[in-house]
Amino acid sequence: MKPLRNEVVIKQQSKDNKTEAGIILTTDEVIKENVGVVTAKGKDADEVEIGDKVLFGPGFVVQDIDKQEVLFMSQDNILCVL
Repeated sequence: MKPLRNEVVIKQQSKDNKTEAGIILTTDEVIKENVGVVTAKGKDADEVEIGDKVLFGPGFVVQDIDKQEVLFMSQDNILCVL
């Protein structure tokens, strides 16, 4: 998959369900963080690289591709590279 312009594709990370003390918290839903890894980028997305772990803000599209949920967003929605 090749995004256009300055669009990037992010694989979002899930929040860990284990506390620092090692207690596993049970929940029916997965809590998602605003952190993910860049898996693809358009030719004008010059501030991030594929494989970068990033913190992002609102303004993305969620899409299932090949049974995997990915986020499409403009590079401008990325707040920082971690």
